[in-house]
Amino acid sequence: MREVLCGKYGRPSLSPGFYFRSLLIGYFEGIGAERGIAWRLADSLALRRFVGIALDEYTPDHSTISRTRRLIDLDTHRRSIRLGAGRAG
Repeated sequence: MREVLCGKYGRPSLSPGFYFRSLLIGYFEGIGAERGIAWRLADSLALRRFVGIALDEYTPDHSTISRTRRLIDLDTHRRSIRLGAGRAG
């Protein structure tokens, strides 16, 4: 069982920058679900470039985005979105 759970076979994590850029995509494109954000990232070359995914890399699964969302507390989400919106505006 240990071989199955090692870093080589496990689900890759998301960096905070990637995760919050993905949330911004969902916000600006009116996508409320992680599944929709994951599909949009896989579909758009411009958005792949925005979040830093190369053409030969896989986009994250919706469950990875959802798991990352559950691991970050609500206050951190609020502060990060305010910071990002302040810089964009």
